[in-house]
Amino acid sequence: QKSTIKSNIMKFSYHLVLLALLQASVNGNNSQECVTSVDAAVDYFPEKVQPTESEQWSIEYQNTYKVVTNSWVNKTYLLYQCGTDAPQDVSQYDGVFSVPVQGISLSSTPQVTFIELLSRRTSIEAWVGSFGFIHSPCLNKMIDDGDVATLKSDDGTNATVLTGNGLDNTVFFAGGDTTFENEVQVHAYQENFNLATFEWVKFYSAFFNLEKEANEIFEATKNRYDCTVKNAGILSADQEKKPTVLWGSFCASCGGWSVAKSCPEYYCEFAESCGASLLTTEAGSVTTSWGVNYMTTEEFVEFGKDADHFIYTAGDVLTTVYGTFKDEFANMTAVLNNEVYDTAGAGPNSWFEQRLAEPDAILQDFCTIVGTENPAVLHKLSFLRHVDDIIPVNGVCTDINTPLETLGTNCEALSQGTDAPQGETDAPQGTNAPQGETDAPVLTTDTPADSATE
Repeated sequence: QKSTIKSNIMKFSYHLVLLALLQASVNGNNSQECVTSVDAAVDYFPEKVQPTESEQWSIEYQNTYKVVTNSWVNKTYLLYQCGTDAPQDVSQYDGVFSVPVQGISLSSTPQVTFIELLSRRTSIEAWVGSFGFIHSPCLNKMIDDGDVATLKSDDGTNATVLTGNGLDNTVFFAGGDTTFENEVQVHAYQENFNLATFEWVKFYSAFFNLEKEANEIFEATKNRYDCTVKNAGILSADQEKKPTVLWGSFCASCGGWSVAKSCPEYYCEFAESCGASLLTTEAGSVTTSWGVNYMTTEEFVEFGKDADHFIYTAGDVLTTVYGTFKDEFANMTAVLNNEVYDTAGAGPNSWFEQRLAEPDAILQDFCTIVGTENPAVLHKLSFLRHVDDIIPVNGVCTDINTPLETLGTNCEALSQGTDAPQGETDAPQGTNAPQGETDAPVLTTDTPADSATE
């Protein structure tokens, strides 16, 4: 009888452990619910993330908690599974949060797409600062409907502006160095490479226990990106001359033209990956108090007159290149050959909001423009727009729970030895406008910069 009782107890214990493991793997992921019975021997985070490209963040896992570190500012955040107890000594951490977090607040448009990629749009409780440059139709709808609070950040009470408005438990993802309560600093834009920047989607996912989803999202994007790079390498291998690209725009408040600066920069990576030569320089006779040089119109025209393609990095290409400076630009090679593009392909504010989170789509755009995208696959320009195409208006949000529709095209790998297309292929006309909404490195408290470095 004692043997039977002991056997039953062992079976019961086994079932409890099994139940805990199942609970920790709801929907094949880490638990989205609070643990009701804690077993210290159970790993409540069976799905994990680790950076493979990023250098500015890291994560360590224990059974009931995880520690995320933003290496750029040396800040650490303790995330413990809801229903378990946080470790006793938490004074060493810059933030302590029960996960999965339920409500978040944002202040910078580049953060939006990362959150929407993880299907956590409805967790956004507040927007701190100006919201006039948000691209996401569904987030704009949530703000218009009063579902997302809009708070000022310039009233001298940054530390308590959230708690002062009843948002005691919100997690504030900061786009810069601020002093809010419950703040988590994010510095994705400090990475040197595009996939490293995008991999911060895993950083965000740890706060929602969505590591499985983040791994899948990252790998899918990385596969498209790497495939596009490989195809471009094959198609450009026998090119006698690399196509040249002028990257820049006019900055009225700066008094001159901005151009691509010294590498490494994200635009350098796009050009190199697509087998193109990007015109870069630190030169410019228009000086500023912030140490950045700009070119006069004459300097800019001389610098870029022979470029095969001109990517204008602001939204006023028609009023500058084809308006105010029409005569000065008339004999530039790219203008004569109708090879001028801008960054408004997915909408007026989409570039600043989505660039960090959709590197594969932008890479495919760039390769399409310079003629090294797989010619057998039709990739319609998404973020980069030919000037003859219309600028799409923001889509209408019909359901705030609808997942984000990304703009990258499935990549079909070419085999080594594939012949490059004769001459440069024309970029497909028309844009692949997003059907819901679609993310960049600018705080929305500022007007989107028209600098070429953005």
